[in-house]
Amino acid sequence: MMLQCLVSMVVKSILACVVVGYGVIMNEQAGQGQVAQNPTGQGQMMANLQSSSPAEQQGIRGRVVQLTGNFMPRGGRSPDRQSQQPIQTTVWIFSGQLSGDSPRWPVQEAEHHAQLLRQVTSDAHGEFWVELPAGSYTVMAQYDTDLYLNSFSGDGYYTSVDVRPGEVTDVTLTNREQATF
Repeated sequence: MMLQCLVSMVVKSILACVVVGYGVIMNEQAGQGQVAQNPTGQGQMMANLQSSSPAEQQGIRGRVVQLTGNFMPRGGRSPDRQSQQPIQTTVWIFSGQLSGDSPRWPVQEAEHHAQLLRQVTSDAHGEFWVELPAGSYTVMAQYDTDLYLNSFSGDGYYTSVDVRPGEVTDVTLTNREQATF
């Protein structure tokens, strides 16, 4: 009985810390168009639907990272052979799906595209937040004079993400051009 009570108290304390900590992060970032956390792991473009908090209506929360180095599988992988760096850059949001057959798209072409909705800037940790209505969106990161998204749906389009009513979609945009697999 004593052990159950102790375990229950520990679990409640952990949950309270997580909720309070997450709320503080959301409140500190309110109005800045960014979120200081991204629970998503690695991946070219991963979309995980999660319940939104009251501070986040609905939209896309994401992170931009660049992989460099040798990611080839081998025993005794040395961490100094590879890195994952957050990227502070402009993130471009387009409505719907975009056709494409190359991971790079010149900014000069993209800036005049009819489906361009908005741009946001990722912070020094590569994280960004954009509130959007429910719908399908294509999200790309800018690298110098090109937009980059090396994720395709297999039917001639870039991978898009869906925002559902009252939900936040998490996205990780990973540039793998400098990595070896």
